[in-house]
Amino acid sequence: MALEEYNEAVKNFSEATEYDSTGFGVVGKLKDAQDKAKKSKRKDYYKILGLEKGASDADIRKAYKKCALKWHPDKNSADEDQKIKAEKMFKEVNEAMNVLGDRDKREKYD
Repeated sequence: MALEEYNEAVKNFSEATEYDSTGFGVVGKLKDAQDKAKKSKRKDYYKILGLEKGASDADIRKAYKKCALKWHPDKNSADEDQKIKAEKMFKEVNEAMNVLGDRDKREKYD
């Protein structure tokens, strides 16, 4: 759980419930791991931009500009692997800005 490998944690807690479901609060930990595994499939736009959840609009714009410059594919064209990663991250940064930059979309996301 601490490593944010929630699917592996679900597997481990499921195995633990087969041996002793009442000891060490395994059932509660299994449910918690299942919930976090479900939520982890959704992209965390705040994490992509390096922000806390209660960030202001100005902070979001500032973080977007910083990340967009960092991950722009033209700046990361040294080798092919780095360029592919930069393109992927640049798309995610733009997606995060599209959601967090729009108040209505941000409310739905939060």
